[in-house]
Amino acid sequence: MRLVFADMDDTFLTHDKRVGEGNLKAIERMAEAGVEFVPCSGRPVSGIPREALETPATHYAVSSNGAAVNRLGADGEVEVLRRRLMAADDVLAIYDALRGHHVTFDVFVDGTAYAERWRYEHLDEYIADPATVGAYKRMRTLIDEDVPALLAGGEGVEKVTLFWTDEADRDLTLSLIDANPRLTWASSVSNNIEFSDVDATKGSGLVWLAGHLGVPVADTVSFGDNLNDVSMLKAAGTGVAMGNATPEAKAAADEVTLDCDHDGVGAWVMCELDREAAEA
Repeated sequence: MRLVFADMDDTFLTHDKRVGEGNLKAIERMAEAGVEFVPCSGRPVSGIPREALETPATHYAVSSNGAAVNRLGADGEVEVLRRRLMAADDVLAIYDALRGHHVTFDVFVDGTAYAERWRYEHLDEYIADPATVGAYKRMRTLIDEDVPALLAGGEGVEKVTLFWTDEADRDLTLSLIDANPRLTWASSVSNNIEFSDVDATKGSGLVWLAGHLGVPVADTVSFGDNLNDVSMLKAAGTGVAMGNATPEAKAAADEVTLDCDHDGVGAWVMCELDREAAEA
């Protein structure tokens, strides 16, 4: 075990968005053993919790579902090593088709998640859990212009996150994404869709970073709980699903650990480090 990739929400973080003491202790021991801890999140890099970024074992982070692989500087600076972006025109074609529909449309550009103010003000209608809606709100940078104005300079987009309340809007959105071979989609909660460049997945980010660091993929471990984690659970040498994971995530994993509220990541890592120490 040389590289450990962990999703954040409902994986490394508890359901109420805290980092458990067991996970922090496991990271300290990983640092002592020379094992890298890599946050691998659907969040923009600016939204990954400091407790996950500022650890002695953390020097890299995969953000926006794999659209960006970042190196973290000691001074808080972020260097993007790999980026896979959607063309603005592909994003705006879906934005225009969804005008007048009751969906959100948050765009991730250069490590920041932007939300149109009027959509942001309705976010509570899509997300019932206070901890989850609070986390989403904290990660959003509000814009008073619309998305076409934001992207008028032709900026590439890391990811778009939509929430929906009407299944017809979900089906329309998925049909638009599936019709474009340059795009792929995933989901992190039951009523959201996250779409990005076809090569921007957590799994592709994991494989790229392992190669960049000269680490065999067989020596990587990944932890996840939802559909947007399936690609990295399959890609890693060992994929570990959380006890609270969706059936799809568990089916993609090699093993299942405790749930996120019982520090499942830390518990599994500690057992693996103990096993490796005993065999040394």
